Amino acid sequence: MEERRYDARTEIRLGTERVDGSTPHVMRTRMIGFDDDLCVGPCLGLLAATVDAAGGAINHDLRVDGSWTVTTEVSLDLVRHRVRPGDVVDVTPTLIGYDDTGALARTDLVVDGSLVGMGTVRSFFVRGALPELVYLDVHARPAATTIGDMLAIGRPTRPDQVGVLIPERDELLINDSGATNGGVVAACLEVAAHCALRDAGRPELSTGSIRISFLRPFATEPGAHYTASIIRAGQSTATIDAAAVLASDQVAATARVTVYS
Repeated sequence: MEERRYDARTEIRLGTERVDGSTPHVMRTRMIGFDDDLCVGPCLGLLAATVDAAGGAINHDLRVDGSWTVTTEVSLDLVRHRVRPGDVVDVTPTLIGYDDTGALARTDLVVDGSLVGMGTVRSFFVRGALPELVYLDVHARPAATTIGDMLAIGRPTRPDQVGVLIPERDELLINDSGATNGGVVAACLEVAAHCALRDAGRPELSTGSIRISFLRPFATEPGAHYTASIIRAGQSTATIDAAAVLASDQVAATARVTVYS
């Protein structure tokens, strides 16, 4: 489960900003065209992070007094080839429903007035208070120039570790419980899926959908990693399962990523 936080540092690092207006919690992100060993073109996993931020925010507003929220599920569905480098994507959340245990929100993703995708965020309400933590100033860190810099991840030194990413602890990507921000985990899982595709010689496929389940907080520590394996690859589509794995070998989050040519 991803503990919900509202610190702008992670949003700034991921290139997400809040849009002022009559509709609350609208988020905006500009897609970057990466060209490095982890990502070529736009990282569509960053849109899952923006969906998590927008949908989680509207759910968070509905929490009962004396509680906070954890995200348990995030989904993202995109129209093929409609999100390109340089595009500005607005993510608008709408409440689907809630009760005293949690809330479910949907989000619409729009580029230049056209709907290009949708997402959902499911949150639980948890009794209790989060600890006070001190964060680094985001402006004190160098600008992220690669997806690895942005998400604090890298490939392992062993070439036989296919579809594996190693995270580094970055205080700007940590939430109030001391775990990695769930949107960051979501993006890293999508990147891991594409690393598995590239390792298999299929770099041309583009993400169509992501289904993420948060099981427990993901702590960045020695031995923790992201891993992905291809379930099936056809001529024009493939399905990949990815996981965030703790140093204890417990799975903290899972994702199923479906890609298309």
